[in-house]
Amino acid sequence: MNEKKTIGYYMNMAGYKTGFFGKYLNNYALPQSKVNTSHIPPGWTRWFTLVGNSKFYHYSVSNDGVKEAHGDDYEKDYFTDLIKREAVQFIKNSTFQVADVDTPFFMYIATPAPHRPATPAPQYNHTFDNHPAPRTPSYNYNSTDKHWLISEGTPPMSDATKMIVDTLYQDRLETLLSVDDLVEEVVTTLKV
Repeated sequence: MNEKKTIGYYMNMAGYKTGFFGKYLNNYALPQSKVNTSHIPPGWTRWFTLVGNSKFYHYSVSNDGVKEAHGDDYEKDYFTDLIKREAVQFIKNSTFQVADVDTPFFMYIATPAPHRPATPAPQYNHTFDNHPAPRTPSYNYNSTDKHWLISEGTPPMSDATKMIVDTLYQDRLETLLSVDDLVEEVVTTLKV
C-alpha cells in the first residue's frame, strides 16, 4: 500500500496537525503485516491505533509507535471509550488551549463497532434484547432462481441460527450506543 496517498499524508502536507484514533487496517502490526507497532504511516502527527483486528477488550494499541497492552477493565480498557478519550484530548491539545492555535487540525476516528466480536459496554448490554434482526421479505428466503452458489448454498436457517443472527444484531446495535457517546463528546468538545 502506498501510504503517501492517504488523507493523513495530504492533510499533513497541507499544514494540518493530524490524528488517527481507532482501527487502521486488518492485521496492523501483526506478523503477517510485516510492520510492527513502531510503524506510523506518513502524515500522522498523533497515532493511536488498534493492533490486529476488531476487539473491545484484551488488545494492544500503537500509541505513537509504542505498544501498549489493555485488559478487561471497562473504565480503562473498553476500546470505543478509550479512543473517545484520546480523540477528545487531541482536540483539546489542538485548539485554543495551546499556543499554536493557527495550526488547523484533522482527526480521523475509526471505531471497530459494530464489527464482531461486537462487545457492548456494560451499561448498554441487553438494551436491545427485544429487537430481533429485521425480518425483511428476503430474510431467510431460499432462492432457487439465483446463481447456484446462492440457491444451493443457503438453506433456510434453523431456529438456533436465527437466534445467533438476532443476538449479533442486538450486540451490534448496543456497541453503536458507545459510538453515539463518542460522537456526542467530540462534538461537545469542538463547541467549547
